[in-house]
Amino acid sequence: MHQTQDSEGAGPLRQALIRARRARLLTLEEVAEAVGVSKATVCRWERAGDVPQPLHLRKLCHLFGLSPAQLGFRDEELGLSLPEPVPPTSEPLQVESVLLPSPPAEADALATARQQCLPLRLLGLVWRWPATDSPYQQLQILVSTELEKDAMNQNELTRRETLRLLALAPIELLGLSQAGPAPKGSALTEDILKQCAAGLTACWQLHRQGEFALADQAVAAYLPTLQALAKAASPRQRQAAAELAAQGFLLRSRLALHLSTPGQAVSYAQKAEDFSCMADNLSLQLTALGLQAVMSHYGHCYRQALQTMQKAQHLLEERDRRDRHKEASVAQPASEPVPPIVYSSCYGRLAMNLAVVTGQKGEVQHALKLAHEMFLAQHGMVPIWAAFSLGDLLLDDVYAYRDSGLPQAALEACQQIEQQYQNGEARLTSCIEAQLLAVLIEASRDDQPRRLDWCLDKWQAGLATARQLQSQQRLAEARQAYIALCAAFPGEKRLRALRDLLTLT
Repeated sequence: MHQTQDSEGAGPLRQALIRARRARLLTLEEVAEAVGVSKATVCRWERAGDVPQPLHLRKLCHLFGLSPAQLGFRDEELGLSLPEPVPPTSEPLQVESVLLPSPPAEADALATARQQCLPLRLLGLVWRWPATDSPYQQLQILVSTELEKDAMNQNELTRRETLRLLALAPIELLGLSQAGPAPKGSALTEDILKQCAAGLTACWQLHRQGEFALADQAVAAYLPTLQALAKAASPRQRQAAAELAAQGFLLRSRLALHLSTPGQAVSYAQKAEDFSCMADNLSLQLTALGLQAVMSHYGHCYRQALQTMQKAQHLLEERDRRDRHKEASVAQPASEPVPPIVYSSCYGRLAMNLAVVTGQKGEVQHALKLAHEMFLAQHGMVPIWAAFSLGDLLLDDVYAYRDSGLPQAALEACQQIEQQYQNGEARLTSCIEAQLLAVLIEASRDDQPRRLDWCLDKWQAGLATARQLQSQQRLAEARQAYIALCAAFPGEKRLRALRDLLTLT
């Protein structure tokens, strides 16, 4: 059991934060180590003398499993609300001689209504975002946090309508369009950047919920203006616009897999890499390279995919090598940190392409080991564009094991993905892919008798959901699995009867 401590010094105390720490039996030093600050900084937070930066606030909330408000941080302290303006007056207010009515019921009603109105609350958060050097990534994290915090309090319809509102706001309020860039102007540029940051966050969420067409068309409307700003705005705005443009092309790449072709998805991922380089954002560049490799793999361009991941591996190794030789000085600052989840996705995708191209089991296993180690090293929230779930990592396992001649291990990984989907740790599209991959692997194995009934159940479940999502890639995988079943079970009458299901897609 840890010995608890109290914050020293005079001044008002932030009792909610102190109670949360004591409830976990944590010392000030332990909280400081977990969040990545000094003990003195945690003391200032508990004395209500300071507020955390967004990154540290996110870690603090993750540590205690509580929202900022539950830890005692008020919206106005965090810059999420503005004080009411005080009207000018030439005479002092005579407060003592006037009995002012107290409106607790009205105040409570207003606060409750604001708390329950998620769309208005998020729009207010976006509009009040300061036009300073604050990274728009922080705004995206706050929007994501609000959405997740509110997930249990809102019905699905309200949540979807909120996401659609945020996605459409840059188009309806600022006139963004696929036809060309919006009008220029420094004040308007800030509005465009923060609205697009929130809109992209909403579009990523819509993508996860299967609203592919809406997300794709909304992002397509943002991109002409973001691309223009990345070349013609002020230096800070150019970098922010380039980062947002890279995010947009990353999302369009993922969506193209379902709406178009793997080749189109590769093209979008390459544009994402270009804009990530303009923004000098290595994490974005690595994510774009990983997506290029995945899409090339889906297009059966395996050597191209491997070369792309070897480029990513080289960038990571060069970065680590530079940081090992740098001194902690102003002249040689450390590089911007790359989240462990980005390392994990790079090594996972390296493994799956090593397996199909080289067949070197030792290298494949080493890359998978690194991918799992780095995945477990990730704590707290990550940028929405860098999201790499356990389901994604297990899919890399499936491909690597399958192409390494380990069908049983691949099938076990498929089963884990379905379990993770039930637990909310894998996306629906990953679950469908795992079901159809399992059929393909089972139909192609020769180490034991193949299970026809098991394959038919998996195949029909995967095909039904692929048709519901209208995902071109998943439907193509269903056709491939059906062909493998026909080859494995020639003359099977039930397979002939299921052929009509494919003609309906």
